[in-house]
Amino acid sequence: MMNQTNNKEFQGKRIDWQQTLDTSKEIAQGLYKILKGLGRYAWGSLKRNASNRLKVFIIALIVSLIYIIPLLMSNGILYGDDLHFHLNRVLSLATIKESPVNFKAFYKVGQGVDLFYPYLTYYPYYLFYKLTNSLYTGWIIYVYCLSLVTYLISYYSSKGIVANNFSSHIFSIFYVFSAYRLGNIVIRFATGEVIAMTFLPLVFYGLYQIIKGNYRKWYILTFGVTLLIYSHILTAVMTAVLVGLIFLTSIWFQEQKLLRFYNFLISVSSSLALGAMQIFSILEQFSYSKIDTPGGFSLNDSSRTFAEIFQLSLKNEIKALVPGLLILVAFILILLQVRKLKKEDFYIIVWVIALLLFESKLIVWPSNASKILDVIQFPWRVNSFITLFSTFLASKIFITRRLKSLFKGLIFFGVLISLTAVNIKSSTDIFKTLSHHKPVVVSELSYRNKLNKVLNVIALRDYANLSAREKDNIPDTGKKIAHQVIIKDSEILLESNFTFKNSYAQGTILNDTGQEQIVELPFYRYKGQIVTLDGKEVPTILSDSGATTIHFPAGQHKVKITYEYTAMAKVAHAASIMALLMIILYMLIYNLLEKYKIDLYFDRKRGLMIYPA
Repeated sequence: MMNQTNNKEFQGKRIDWQQTLDTSKEIAQGLYKILKGLGRYAWGSLKRNASNRLKVFIIALIVSLIYIIPLLMSNGILYGDDLHFHLNRVLSLATIKESPVNFKAFYKVGQGVDLFYPYLTYYPYYLFYKLTNSLYTGWIIYVYCLSLVTYLISYYSSKGIVANNFSSHIFSIFYVFSAYRLGNIVIRFATGEVIAMTFLPLVFYGLYQIIKGNYRKWYILTFGVTLLIYSHILTAVMTAVLVGLIFLTSIWFQEQKLLRFYNFLISVSSSLALGAMQIFSILEQFSYSKIDTPGGFSLNDSSRTFAEIFQLSLKNEIKALVPGLLILVAFILILLQVRKLKKEDFYIIVWVIALLLFESKLIVWPSNASKILDVIQFPWRVNSFITLFSTFLASKIFITRRLKSLFKGLIFFGVLISLTAVNIKSSTDIFKTLSHHKPVVVSELSYRNKLNKVLNVIALRDYANLSAREKDNIPDTGKKIAHQVIIKDSEILLESNFTFKNSYAQGTILNDTGQEQIVELPFYRYKGQIVTLDGKEVPTILSDSGATTIHFPAGQHKVKITYEYTAMAKVAHAASIMALLMIILYMLIYNLLEKYKIDLYFDRKRGLMIYPA
């Protein structure tokens, strides 16, 4: 009865929707004022109390977060021409601390990719993957961190040259949001080159210090080149060639030539010492056996005319891996300030033109080009350098402009919003196209193309042992993937069964021929390999088919294949650590002397002299 009465009373009341709406508006306005006040207080407090470094770091955090927005529009799908290769790579890092070869990645044949391809700067992706249990989420976090580091390195490298905060921020945004970088992330999944682009500004800032600035800070170039060595060997080699050419063509116009040349040699030597762990591991394996390296593509196959480069850049076709729309805008900004450019700026412009020529069809490469040129594969790889030089020169237009803080903020956010919109458009167009077509099995990780298919649908021979029978390379690889145990120089198969762990493979083999045989195991062979037969280590050789070969007695026996780091690899590792400690010690001493303005001078008779500068 009571409930019926209450219902009638409730039904008799009319809700005043206008009053409710007005009340909601008042509440919303009140919340807005509170948030606005808190925001102003926080920003004012930040401006008053925060150091410039903290402000730069916060800006970098926000910009990097905005950068990954286009990547999130793939609906949890990973795309990329090199996806198959680099996902195998990240999974192969599970036991990299104890063994350089993983037996669950790369088709379970003991393919030693990590002996040759740098993994140190790629390892954080593996950690993020393990933390999130998702290759997609781990990748997004990793790209976010890479973008953050790229922004910070770009900012401080630019500031070290031009000594202008605003110009350095603009350069950092330009470089991070560049079309070629986005293309390497979205189109290629070219992790090595994406990581390498992070450290390129540091390399050329270090080179600037040696040529024109404080040559005693040679360690900046050393750290930049070393990080390239541990990220992407090809980019490191190309950068080393470019750095050498720039140094040799510019040092003659500088003061203190001999001292600068001497410090350049110190930097080069230190880079080799720091990179010893990677460099000597590669050289050792190449001297041990013949290795199948990537390459074989003529540079002429993917070169373009200037008209094609311009048209594709104007459309910002990131799938074409061209410089992109931003670089065309950068060229315009450079032209607008051409009267204010210095000699060194024109020198950089000459290099940009030379690199564009390298990428274009104006240069016809010989059909029988050397193996070194074959390894480059694509002339558009120089877009990393074109992007770096062009965006740096374009950002210098803001150095001489006397702008109020408000206008600087408007320009900064205008650039950020514009580049984000361009990247969103370019990325979503690609994602839409790819999602509406049948998946390319090696280039898509999604609900319709599972991980196992991506990892195993094809078998790349990158860094595998070369078969002496070149025409049988593919059949020999197929036998390994099928895990067939074969009597040497025959087609006779022995019954076998293998199980695989990350750091080893083991199994049983039945030799029912009644006598000892030389058998080929379905695994590649590199220096550092250990094979045991019934628990006892046995010698191995490399067969003509590029397989591990052992003497196998009659009957059924257990075999285990594993790897350990070689003595040379361990010594090189120790040498790299020692070199790092020595360089850090030099940095600390030098910065301490610089801070307190103390000079050191060595006199043959009186020894080391210390006195105020």
